[in-house]
Amino acid sequence: MPANLFYGTGIPACIIVIDKEHAHSRKGIFMIDASRGFIKDGNKNRLRSRDIHRIVDVFNHQRTVPGYSRMVPSSEIAGNDYNLNIPRYIESGEPEDLHDLTAHLQGGIPARRCGCFARLLAGIPCPAQRAVC
Repeated sequence: MPANLFYGTGIPACIIVIDKEHAHSRKGIFMIDASRGFIKDGNKNRLRSRDIHRIVDVFNHQRTVPGYSRMVPSSEIAGNDYNLNIPRYIESGEPEDLHDLTAHLQGGIPARRCGCFARLLAGIPCPAQRAVC
């Protein structure tokens, strides 16, 4: 579930459905990453009707949807020390935003960004051009 969905918490939430009736035949845990299905409503996020219907439909039919849901085998969960953090099992499709910690801590521009700033400042003769990298 998306962050800021429930009052009192700004972190993403999970709903765990425990169904002991069919537990003996189940070979894993069905996971859904519904963290991107919401609308911003003031300072909170809100699930739209279509988001709720999608979650319920995918769960009821146990459908695998790339980047959204899949049945995770018990062996894979055991291999991750029984950590149920959803991003370990469902790829979001969004590239991870890698940060240059040294640049953040010491200030400055990360080295991988210097190329785009150098092109941007190429036609501007100023001391800032030398200070970029």
